[in-house]
Amino acid sequence: MQGILIKEGWILDPGRFNTSLDILIEDGVITKIARDILPEKDYNVFDAKNLLIVPGLIDLHTHIRRIEDIEKEGGKAIYGGFTRVSIMPNMKPPIDNPDVVREIKKAKKNVDILIIGAISEGMGQRRLADIGGMKKEGIFAISDDAFPIQDKHLLFDAMEIAKKLGLLVMTHCEPEEKMVERNIELALLTKSRLHILHISKRESVSLVKQAKKETQNITCEATPHYFVFTEDDVKDTRFKVNPPLRKNEDRDAVISGLMNGVIDIIATDHAPHPWEEKKKGWNDAPYGIEGLKICLSLAMTKLPQNDVILKLIHNPAKISGIECGIIEGKMADLTIIDPDCEWFFSDETSPYDGYRLKGKVVGVISKYCTYFEGPKGT
Repeated sequence: MQGILIKEGWILDPGRFNTSLDILIEDGVITKIARDILPEKDYNVFDAKNLLIVPGLIDLHTHIRRIEDIEKEGGKAIYGGFTRVSIMPNMKPPIDNPDVVREIKKAKKNVDILIIGAISEGMGQRRLADIGGMKKEGIFAISDDAFPIQDKHLLFDAMEIAKKLGLLVMTHCEPEEKMVERNIELALLTKSRLHILHISKRESVSLVKQAKKETQNITCEATPHYFVFTEDDVKDTRFKVNPPLRKNEDRDAVISGLMNGVIDIIATDHAPHPWEEKKKGWNDAPYGIEGLKICLSLAMTKLPQNDVILKLIHNPAKISGIECGIIEGKMADLTIIDPDCEWFFSDETSPYDGYRLKGKVVGVISKYCTYFEGPKGT
């Protein structure tokens, strides 16, 4: 494998680097990080001056409908700078047993896949799924995602099992405030780790803020559509999401929660649907927005740069228990960003069509792929 030399990029890896250095990569491994590394004749040399180099982005909330779609959706992830993405269990078939987990692990992929198992069999909320069997195959969390667990006894039992197995419990909360409050109470009672998905209301942010005073085991996420849009922006079915888009004060609370640390991570809730389905009438169109391609840019447009890196890399890594970082002797897993690039997103199927953005992914280097477009400018 031909060596790679990245020259003069600004490395931002909190706790390790915040400076301009060169990175030498040989056989996929970072072998040297220093100033003024001299290239060998057979190296690919990338001029990264004025570009930002960070560990690969991590998304803990995506929907990939079928196992055979993993590579296609992974391509969207790479475009957006993600090198690790999760899979929520509402696949076809649902991820509710060890056999499905094994099939996912064998699938052709171009990003690392983090697997979330179902809480209940078939996500039907009647009986617990084989959580222990799925844990042995490598799941890191359990969730029934868009089917909030209504039976508090079933969720209590799931949390007890998750605590024993070291798994994260991820809950979709509808109606939001009541379910957030109930699920926090159950998490405090069981001392399990709870992650609240796509928080969207001011009251929910306040509930999490209070809970964090009692425990470090409760985390939550925001998705771009809840810190970009409000209910006033809804024009058509491209904006149809669950929970629905909220009021201005809710959006402001989400942004504040991201900046003050109450909201731990940004996740995409990437939910692809065929355009012919999405453009049906409001009652018939499916819920969901694709988010992998422009999540980083949306975040950089709305939030300070250091907050974006924390919320899209280091906090997701901590919550999911995976290692990340730009470290000599470790496999290269890097995202390269042009932080000054200003551009318009163009996709008629997306509610972000025509949206002005700042910051663009221009390269990814991982064990699966290497590409580098170079700086885009303004």
